[in-house]
Amino acid sequence: MSQQYRFEVTDRLNSAELHQVALLIERVVEEDGVRPLSDHAMLHLMSGESAADTYDERHICVWQDDVVVGYGHLDMSDPVEGPSAQMAIDASIRRTGMGGRLLDMLMAESRGQLKLWAHGARDAAGALAQSRKFTKARVLLRMQRSLKVPLPAARLAKGYTVRTFEPGVDDAEWLEVNARAFAELPDQGNWGPRQLQLRIDESWFDPDGFLLAIDPRGHIAGFHWTKIHGDGLADGHGHVPIGEIYVLAVDPSAAGHHLGKSLAILGLAYLKSKGLRDVMLYVDDENASAVAMYTELGFTKFDTDVLYLSEKVHPDRQAQHRLGRLARK
Repeated sequence: MSQQYRFEVTDRLNSAELHQVALLIERVVEEDGVRPLSDHAMLHLMSGESAADTYDERHICVWQDDVVVGYGHLDMSDPVEGPSAQMAIDASIRRTGMGGRLLDMLMAESRGQLKLWAHGARDAAGALAQSRKFTKARVLLRMQRSLKVPLPAARLAKGYTVRTFEPGVDDAEWLEVNARAFAELPDQGNWGPRQLQLRIDESWFDPDGFLLAIDPRGHIAGFHWTKIHGDGLADGHGHVPIGEIYVLAVDPSAAGHHLGKSLAILGLAYLKSKGLRDVMLYVDDENASAVAMYTELGFTKFDTDVLYLSEKVHPDRQAQHRLGRLARK
């Protein structure tokens, strides 16, 4: 292959481009052992949601001949939190300056302050972020536990019951509880019907693993949505199936009844019943109570994801970041 690189920016990938990006992500997973894009980004990327009027995103592809060797995903859809970016760089072009050029383009496209996620907290990602004066803003811990270790008993408060989620019946109420529980985390708390339906439509969705705690009045008081990652690119967690505490939350109005721990245990028991050996989760490292609960349940730190935040960019200065040889579609 020649060493000539071509950069393209687009609002939507066609099928051939999407295939090339998928191959790149697969190579990065094989190289690093971790997927370079979040579950949220992968869902939109692979579902074609990027074509929706309500989802504003940019794709930057770095081409070497007819192969995508670098990819930047820019989510512009959050008016409160602002744009966020994620990158995938092929091992063949690392340490060549391509990562820096791609990040510069993402910064220029973002039209302001940019959030940059680095999955796996690799040293190179941190060095790149520092070189562009990004600061560390948030750390997500990836914790893991063996399901061979016995589970404690789940003890529900008096009057509370647990049942499984019913798609089309529980959607609206669940979204309301989710919004209240994650009011300080807009990435999760701002989900609407479309974000929920995207996940219900996924091949991994299993309503039997989506547990709802019901209070004495018959309302949803909390939930534990489990997930099972299988083989291949779609999961990005290796070749051995693994369970996940995908989303676990309690309505603030139901705090004090120890529902979170009980729901966690019941969900873990369900994953164990499916024959899984291990389970993982992501939790904010500043959420001391959640980290303590998961540690008590036998989880230990396995890896980290880091969110970096750029300095605020003045429009005039931002224009200077733009690279001259930029092909836009």
